[in-house]
Amino acid sequence: MREKTEYAVQWNISAQYFYERGYYTWMAEKLSGYDTILEIGSNAFYESSVNVLDFKNVTTIEGSAFYNCDKLGAVVNANNLVKINGSAFFDCDNIYEFYAENLDYAGADSLRSANNLVKVYTPNLSTVGNNAFYDSANIISFSMGEIISWGSNVFNGPVFKEVFVYSNNYTKMPKSYFNYFCNIRTRVYVYKDMISTAKSYFGNDSGNVVFPMGHKIGDIDSFGASIGVYRTAKAM
Repeated sequence: MREKTEYAVQWNISAQYFYERGYYTWMAEKLSGYDTILEIGSNAFYESSVNVLDFKNVTTIEGSAFYNCDKLGAVVNANNLVKINGSAFFDCDNIYEFYAENLDYAGADSLRSANNLVKVYTPNLSTVGNNAFYDSANIISFSMGEIISWGSNVFNGPVFKEVFVYSNNYTKMPKSYFNYFCNIRTRVYVYKDMISTAKSYFGNDSGNVVFPMGHKIGDIDSFGASIGVYRTAKAM
């Protein structure tokens, strides 16, 4: 027990020393210069003033890594990111768009209270924790993938203008979410072969309009379909 106490005291002295000399700020500046960061640990930039970080090789972001980093860049491009744990981007008010093409898991509170977030592009997102986007009330564009698990109170404020569904497993997302958050004529984009079932699920009764998004990868005209989606998106 004595050894543990001595270790804790020494750790506190070291932490205070580094903090007073600005070494944590120095570390953040150094990290921002690397393009080979694969994982960002818990509380790594907790309440720091970091504003630019290259996420291109990052695969995992642990809990509270960017908690209350309200200067973090307006656009986050993290297309190799697979997992973000609880509160990873909690209260990051400066994030405007979040792109994570390969993101599979978003933990509880992971993008909670990101008050200026308007677009979330996560076409492979399958597991979403409780309150993941809670109080991120300005999201107008949301993409999701093969939903396996959907937590409680994921949203509580946005009014979607467009929703992109990259899987026919969308029924894991409670229908009430769409009826509640699509209270204007929301454009819902689904794969062409999902149109008939999607219309009944996303519901014209709530005023939504369902559009074909193209074909699955491998279809003979998938390239042409994707170009059409791009032109549609540009025209919106």
